[in-house]
Amino acid sequence: MHAFRWCPFLIVFVSAAMPYGKVARSDDNSAGVRRESMAAEMRLAENLRSLSSDQMEGRGVGTVGLDKAAEYVAGYFARLGLNTRVIGEQPFQVFQLATGTEPGDAQANTLKLRGPGDNGELQVIEGKLGHDFTPLAVGGNGQVEELDAVFVGYGITAKERDPATQELREYDEYQGVDVRGKAVVMIRKEPQQRDTGSIFNGDRPSRHAEFRTKIANAIDHGAAAIIMVNDEVGLKVNILSDEKAWNDALDQLARQRAEFQALVDPTAEQIARHRSEVARLAESIQVISKRFEESGDQLVPFRGAGNEPGDRKVPIVFCRRALMDRALRQVMDKDLATIEREIDADLKPQSRPLSPWKISCQVTVKTNFVQVKNVIGVLEGEGPLADETIIVGAHYDHLGMGGAGSLAPWTAAVHNGADDNGSGTVAMMEIAHQFAVRGSKPRRRIVFMAFTAEERGLLGSRHYVKNPVFPLEKTVAMLNLDMVGRLTDDSLIVFGTGTAAEFNPWLDELNKNYQFMLTRHSTGVGPSDQTPFVERQIPVFHFFTGLHDEYHRPADDFELINVAGIGKVAALVEDLVDRIAQAEKPPKFQEVRGEPAPAIGRIGRPQPFFGAAFDQQKTEALTITELIENGPAAAAGLKVGDVIVMFGERKIQTFGEFTMALKRFSAGNEVPTVVLRNGETVTVKVIVAAPR
Repeated sequence: MHAFRWCPFLIVFVSAAMPYGKVARSDDNSAGVRRESMAAEMRLAENLRSLSSDQMEGRGVGTVGLDKAAEYVAGYFARLGLNTRVIGEQPFQVFQLATGTEPGDAQANTLKLRGPGDNGELQVIEGKLGHDFTPLAVGGNGQVEELDAVFVGYGITAKERDPATQELREYDEYQGVDVRGKAVVMIRKEPQQRDTGSIFNGDRPSRHAEFRTKIANAIDHGAAAIIMVNDEVGLKVNILSDEKAWNDALDQLARQRAEFQALVDPTAEQIARHRSEVARLAESIQVISKRFEESGDQLVPFRGAGNEPGDRKVPIVFCRRALMDRALRQVMDKDLATIEREIDADLKPQSRPLSPWKISCQVTVKTNFVQVKNVIGVLEGEGPLADETIIVGAHYDHLGMGGAGSLAPWTAAVHNGADDNGSGTVAMMEIAHQFAVRGSKPRRRIVFMAFTAEERGLLGSRHYVKNPVFPLEKTVAMLNLDMVGRLTDDSLIVFGTGTAAEFNPWLDELNKNYQFMLTRHSTGVGPSDQTPFVERQIPVFHFFTGLHDEYHRPADDFELINVAGIGKVAALVEDLVDRIAQAEKPPKFQEVRGEPAPAIGRIGRPQPFFGAAFDQQKTEALTITELIENGPAAAAGLKVGDVIVMFGERKIQTFGEFTMALKRFSAGNEVPTVVLRNGETVTVKVIVAAPR
């Protein structure tokens, strides 16, 4: 499952060994059942150990490990005798995915200030890349010349409740200044950071302190370039941190020397180790010494504000305070530190034009793309229903070394994703095994599919429904397995039970053989790969054994997996697939109304339902690629191919900006939406719905 979305439960599960398979009956061959259960468990364990090993590099998009995992699954399908020559004689549905950005050539990233010198004559101050400034990846390619500079404080526009009086207070640092077509200069974070009574979420960071909020606000007000500098509180934290690191390094160096001198007759190996450690500590001290010279004013690295590929055409740079202090002292007769302390004291903006100072800058970034692939194996049907398709799916990607999506963002370590979603992948592979060895074909075609890039926003499954190998109108059901590796007390969560009238009766009947404690959700919409299918009015199931403390963290390892539990879930899903495959009539889709997707455990504010999908593989515009039938966007008259340029009062250029804008509204709000359609501007009013 991908991060930053709703999750049904916040329960810690522990591994427990238990038998799986059907409840024994008098006509069962008990010994045979036990042998097959043990064989299945061995297959599941072997496959899961392989897919969740460090050699797979966390199956992150862009890693060699993800391709290794794809080859592993494809090889397994081929050995089962499934048809793996479905797309150009191969099992892979390949597509391109934007993975991030990197700086362009040094000469194409520049920052210049022009203003009066000490002698009154105009001077040009040229920043040095990497020393005085750095471009930020969240900006985009852009070049501006001789723009008027405007100081906007922290760059915040907010309406927040005073925690003491509960009165709604407005704080707008753009009020009274015109920044359209100009370069804005702003301070990082927000005022009153250490004040528990601050309207900005007390002494905890609010959303107004986020890079993306500041950037979106500046662009909304028409800024043509954005220059950011560190805040004074951040400087002090950096200085204290460096001082501690300096002292620690000196202490370690002294201990190293004392320990070495205590050796009477050191060996060559001990001498070499001592020299290596001294060299390491000396290098560390040298790096910290250099930072001391910067007085804590450390540049945010290129990807420090995010790595979202975009094409805003607005250059964004982060620079040292000293570069901007000269202009502020001349125009405002005070430096940044004084301005910050005054804003903290009375919470009154101090925004103003910095005339006659001008800013020129150029930012060049490169967007990187990688090839990713869905893996497909097919068991053909036989008879008059053979052209109808059942899809059994699971995503095989995870988070690589962490980063975006990880719930341990401070840790750079392999996120093996044994449960998420190695467990679902091997369960799907085991179901394929069981059908392949039967010796008889099903009445309907069964397609086994390992989806990629689910953690990036269901991109693999969305790509498939836009480019189906088998007609969607003939696809009668999709069964998805995502995180089925922590079965405890036989508690199984099943989504989509209301998407077909037949599903609940079939589940009741077949579960008699397994005695799962079922938690059912009628809706099929949720944060996993069944969602693009149910949006196309295809009945779906999604099976899930629950969240745990290791979710989206490096500790999601094989040792914590209930392998027998995976086997038991897979056996139930196999029976359901068999029931659908052999049924005289396919399950009939029915829309679930009145039950939003569970929101317990959602990280952040849930966003209302808009009813459209976008092309996230391109970076030049936010283009609608799909509309959900009878959804808010379709009802408002939006069309596939429309390019969203404004949502409410927010300008939109990236998917991230649209998501931020959408979260500002609640179900039932009517939001003016401006799109480009065939070169013309069209405005509609979208009434957003409850989260789904």
